[in-house]
Amino acid sequence: MSDDPLLAALRAGAGASWVRTVDALDRALADLRARGADATLLEAVASRTKGVVASRARVLALAMRALDARLTAASLCDARTGPWLLARAIARLGKLGEVAPLLDLLAARRVRARWVLAWEPADLAWFRALDDALARAGGDARIVLPAVDRPLEGTRERDAFEVLADDVARALDAAPEPEIVPAVLGDVTSGTAPPVDLSRVRLLGASDATAQARGVVQVVREALLAGVVLEKIAVAVPVNDERTLVPLRRALADAGIVTFEARGAPMSSSPAVAAALGALETATTLDRIGVARLAASGYVDPERLAPGRAERREAHRALARAAQKLEASPTAEGADAVKRLARTVSTEPSLEAELVIALAERLAAAAPASTRGERVRAARALWASLGIGLRAGRGGLASFTRDEAPRGVARAERLAIARDTRAWDALATALDAYEAAAQAMSGLDQVVSAEVFRLEIKALLDDATGVPGAGRAGALRIARLADVPGEELDLLVVIDVNEGVLPRDLSQDALVSEGLAEALERVSQGRYKPRDTTVTRARQLAALAAGAAESSVVTLCFTREDAAGAPLAPSPVVDFLERAGAVVSAPPPSDPMRAAPSARLRARRERAREAFFLDPERPRSDLVAALAGSPSIAEILTRETGGGARALAVTALERFARCAFQGYAYAVLAARELERREERPDAREEGNLVHDALAAAFSATAAEWPARPRDGAGIRERAVAAADAVLARETGHAPLRAVTRLRVRDAVRAVLDAAIADETWDFAFAERSFGGARRRPGEAERTAEEPWPPLVLDDGATRVTLRGGIDRIDLTHDKKGARVVDYKRSKSTVTSSTASLGETALQIPLYACVVARRTGLHTTGAYMPTQPRDLADEASGRGSARARERIEELVARDESGLAEIEKRVLVLLRRARGGDLVPLPHDDSECQRCAVSGACRKPRFAMTPAEDEEEGAS
Repeated sequence: MSDDPLLAALRAGAGASWVRTVDALDRALADLRARGADATLLEAVASRTKGVVASRARVLALAMRALDARLTAASLCDARTGPWLLARAIARLGKLGEVAPLLDLLAARRVRARWVLAWEPADLAWFRALDDALARAGGDARIVLPAVDRPLEGTRERDAFEVLADDVARALDAAPEPEIVPAVLGDVTSGTAPPVDLSRVRLLGASDATAQARGVVQVVREALLAGVVLEKIAVAVPVNDERTLVPLRRALADAGIVTFEARGAPMSSSPAVAAALGALETATTLDRIGVARLAASGYVDPERLAPGRAERREAHRALARAAQKLEASPTAEGADAVKRLARTVSTEPSLEAELVIALAERLAAAAPASTRGERVRAARALWASLGIGLRAGRGGLASFTRDEAPRGVARAERLAIARDTRAWDALATALDAYEAAAQAMSGLDQVVSAEVFRLEIKALLDDATGVPGAGRAGALRIARLADVPGEELDLLVVIDVNEGVLPRDLSQDALVSEGLAEALERVSQGRYKPRDTTVTRARQLAALAAGAAESSVVTLCFTREDAAGAPLAPSPVVDFLERAGAVVSAPPPSDPMRAAPSARLRARRERAREAFFLDPERPRSDLVAALAGSPSIAEILTRETGGGARALAVTALERFARCAFQGYAYAVLAARELERREERPDAREEGNLVHDALAAAFSATAAEWPARPRDGAGIRERAVAAADAVLARETGHAPLRAVTRLRVRDAVRAVLDAAIADETWDFAFAERSFGGARRRPGEAERTAEEPWPPLVLDDGATRVTLRGGIDRIDLTHDKKGARVVDYKRSKSTVTSSTASLGETALQIPLYACVVARRTGLHTTGAYMPTQPRDLADEASGRGSARARERIEELVARDESGLAEIEKRVLVLLRRARGGDLVPLPHDDSECQRCAVSGACRKPRFAMTPAEDEEEGAS
C-alpha cells in the first residue's frame, strides 16, 4: 500500500488517523467482497475511469491485494470471501454422485431459511447454488419471508416485506415463499390498509434516555406482575448506542431485573481496563497529569512500588497525597522526567517522592518497546509491576463477607468488582489473541506506535466482548432489533424509535461512493450489486413488523432530546401509529417514595431553588438564602463578615457587592475553587507573578525614587534585577513557563518606565498590607514591615473590620498627597472596574481610605494595566481623570466622619448580616464567571424577569 502517497503519508503518522483509515478501508473491503467485487474488478475500474472514482478504486485495489498477500503468506484467507467460495464449490457439483456428500452433510433434501431478513449478494449466491444442487437430487432450497395478506392495488406503495421479497427474487430468479403474519403495526410505511391492531400496540414518549429507561422498567414490571415469564420479554435496540444502553442497564439493575446481552457493555469502559490502557499511554510521555490520574485510580498497588517502606494504609494515603500534589503543581525542573516528577511532589526525600519515582521508573521501562511483540511483553510487565491485575475488583471485597442480600452500596460494590474482574480477564484474553494473530501474520517484529498498539488492543477487546449464552436463562434479553424476528414473545419493547434511527438514515460510504458503485456495476456488467438504501431501510422496518407480529404486545419508545439536549423527532412509524389511533403515554416520574426522607426533602428544596429563578415575582425564603434573622444565624454572619475577631478581606467584600450569595459562599461557607495548575500559567497565576515581581522591583529601589533628576537607567537596572530574582524562584520544566516569565518581565519593565517618566509621584510602599492580610499559598515574602492596623468602620449600628493588601502606594514629590495603585491585567479590566467604582469595585476607594487615615494625606487612586500595549493610554492621562474624580468623591468624609464608600460598605454588610443573601447579582453577566456557579441552583438557561417581560410583550 506504500504505492499510494496519501496512504503512505497517513501511515507515516502512525497514529489514530491511520487506525481510523485502516478501519474505513476494512469496512469498505467487507462491503465490496459481500457484493462480489475483487481486486481485478477494482483495477479495471481504475483503468477505465478518471478522477476521484479512479483514485478510490486504485486505493481499494491496493488495500485488497495487500490484505490477501499477508493472509496468503500466513496460509489464511479473508473469511468475508467465504460465501462466494462456498457458492463456487457448490456450483461445481455437477453430477448426482457429487451431490451425495452435500446431502449427507445436510441430512435433508429440502432446506428452508425462515425469516432471515438480511440477505447480502454473497449469501444469495451460495443459497442459489444450493438450490440448484439440491434440485438435481429432487430437493430444493427456499427462502421464507414474512408477508402481510392485503389486496392487490396498482397504486399503493410496497411495504417493507414486499421490498425485501423483490430484492431476493431478483437474485434467485424465483420468488421467496411468503408466510402470512398479522399486520400488528399496519404496513408501517404508507398508512393504508391493513389497519393497526391497537390492542397490541403501545407508544411511550420520553424526554430523554433516562426517562425512557424508567418507562421501560415500568412496562417490564407491569408485565411481570401480570404473570409474564421474564424469558418471554425482550428489549430491542435498532442501533447499539451506549448513550441509551447505559441508563437502561442502570435502571433495570436498580429495579432488580436481571438482563442478558449477547455483546454486553464495552470492556474498555471498565475502570480497571481504562487504568491499564492509561498506563500504556502515560508510559510514552510520563505526563504529570497522566501519572497523577494513574496514582489516584486505585489500581496501582503502592506496596509493589515501595515494598516494606510503610504500613499498607499509610502507603495508600501517601500515593493519594502524591497524586494530589502532581495535579495541583506545575512540573518542576529536573535532569529527566523521573526527577522532574519527584521534585514536583517534594524537593526533599519523602515517601510520596519515593512512590512517584518507583511509579515513573516502571512506566519508563515500558517506553522503549517499538515492535508489536515488544509492546505486548512490555504491557504485561508494566501491569504486573504496578499490580493492576491484582487490584482490579479488589476495592470492596468486604461486601462479599455478608450473608444478607446486598443492597445499596454493597450491591454496587459487588457489581463493580464483578465487572472489573470480567473486564480484566477479557483484556488478558484480548492481549493473548492479539499476540497470536500477530505471530500468525508474521507481524510481531513489525514496528508500531504506542497509540496504534493501544487502539488495536481496545478495538479487539470491544469487538470480542461477549457473554455466555447460559446467562440468558431467567433474564430480560436486550438484543438488536434484527435478531428479534422469529421469536414468540409476550412483550417486545423497542427503544429509540426516532427519526433517523428507525429506519436508520444511511449515508453513502466515504470510500465506496455512489459513483464508484455505479462504475463497478457498469464494468462488471451487472455482477456487482450496489447497496440499495431502500432495501436496507426496509430490513429494519420488516424486522420491526415481524417482531411485532410474533409478540402479544409491542411497546415502541422514543425520546424527545438526545444526550446533548438537542431536540429529536419521533420515527415516521410513531407518526403513522398516532394517526391510526395509538395513544402516546409518558414514563412515570422518578418515584420519590422509594427515596429516603432526606432525599425527598432535598428534592423539594432543589425544585424550590430552581423555581426562584424562573418566577418573575421571585418569592424569597430561607431556601434561596433569605435567611431568617435568628440570633444564632446573625451571630455567625456577623462573625464571618468582619464583625468579630477576624477581619473581612476586601476581596471578599467585593464578592458581596457583586452578588450577596457569592460573598456568602466565599466568606461564610468557605467555598473555594479547586486550583489545578497547568503547565502554562493561567491568567490568575500570571497576575500573581506580576504582582510579586513588581513588589520586588519597586521595593529594591525605594530609596532612589525621590531623587531629582531620577537615575532612570539605574533604577531600571536594579529593579529588573530584583524582579528577575523573584522570577527565578518560579521555575518549571514546561517551556511555556519560560515564555510567561519573559512576558512578566516585559510587564515589569513597562510599569517601571511609566513610573520613571511620571515625576509627579514617588514610590513609597509595595504590597502594603493592613489588618494582617493573608498571603497567597507559596507567595514570596513581599515585605519585612509589620502590617498596618485593620480598617475599622462603625456607624453605631454596624461595625466591620477589614483587611487587605495594597499593590502600590505613591506619594507626591512634595509629600502632601498620596495615591493607591491597583494593578490590572488589561485595559478592558481597568475600564470595567472604573465603570463600577463604588458599586462592585470597592478596593481602590477603601485602600485610599486606609492610606488617608494612616498618613493624614489627601489620597486618590488609580487602576493601572500591566500589559505594555495598554500603558501608553494611561501615560497620556486619558480615562484616568474620571476615575480620580470618582475616587475622590467616594473617599471624601462628611460631618459624620465616614466617607461615601465606607457608608456603602456598612449598608452592604448590614443587609448581609440581616440574612439577605439571595443570588441576585448586580450584573447578570457575573454568573458566567462565578466561581460558585451552580451552588445557587440557577438553571443553565434561566431567563431573567426582564427577559420574561420582553418575551410576553412581544
